[in-house]
Amino acid sequence: MDVFFKGDNVSVRNQILEMLGERQGAVTGEEIGERLGITRSAVWRHIKVLRREGFNIHSRTNSGYILESEQTLVNAAMIVPKLQTKVLGRDIDVFADINSTNTFLKSLSLLGANEGKTVIAQTQKGGRGQLGHDFFSPPGSGLYMSVLIRPKIAAARSQLLTTAAATAVTDALLTVTGNEFGIKWVNDIYSKKKKLCGILAEASSSIESAQLEYAVIGIGINVNNTSFPKELKRTATSLYLETGRFFNRNEVAAAVLNALEKRIEQVESGEFLQDYRARSILIGKQVCVTQGNDSFKAKALGIDDFGRLVVKSESGKITTISSGSVRLL
Repeated sequence: MDVFFKGDNVSVRNQILEMLGERQGAVTGEEIGERLGITRSAVWRHIKVLRREGFNIHSRTNSGYILESEQTLVNAAMIVPKLQTKVLGRDIDVFADINSTNTFLKSLSLLGANEGKTVIAQTQKGGRGQLGHDFFSPPGSGLYMSVLIRPKIAAARSQLLTTAAATAVTDALLTVTGNEFGIKWVNDIYSKKKKLCGILAEASSSIESAQLEYAVIGIGINVNNTSFPKELKRTATSLYLETGRFFNRNEVAAAVLNALEKRIEQVESGEFLQDYRARSILIGKQVCVTQGNDSFKAKALGIDDFGRLVVKSESGKITTISSGSVRLL
């Protein structure tokens, strides 16, 4: 009788993925079964589930299973050696499946987690974006990570963390791909007219000191996605779709952490804003601004020193936008 339901099935499948990711060649079903204490038939059933979840696992006659190299699992041991950081990413937890990396890391921050603590998921069930939107987080293709920082800055400057993070992600993607990408205020990374990455920064501040206590910066990048659900096809893209190449997500993660630490150090001085403005896809363009139930058309004039969007309405009124959403017309 197959012991298919022995233990936590998600944990078993994660261990199978780890075995496939560690091995350059194929891994036999017998080897997997002996290591995990399940039958070869149960291994096959788990492989079929993993395939349905989007992992390209091939069977080779008389040799076993092999995971496509472009889908190398995100692994802390493969990220840390590539880091040039002092703090960020020096303590990484990687989960096969989590509800939301931001939500989980916020709970750790309240328990006293150290600055730089990083949480990465192979997939998220409840990935979150700005304004309560969901973030599509399929397994095996994207990079879903959150980083805890404890910067010594005034709470009033907290929005600069999001703009600094967006600048850092474009730095990292240039390093990894050789391509330049644009930023749509305040936190989305675009290629042409499609979204490639979303950033969600959530902060907590002290009322007494008016200083930031901590911030969790969540970054979701579409890396090796070859397709998207029907409702996202017109608006979403990936590094693979833009370049025709697959990327090692461990290298992408390390590049993001390296760039993020440098840009966070520039928040107090605002030094990064020059690059943020240069990469903006909104400045000089006609946009529609939505705040709550109100919307209006305007021209985007620039980004101020607090990371806010400055717009000029059709009536000629100049307004500074600190929250809401903006879309190109």
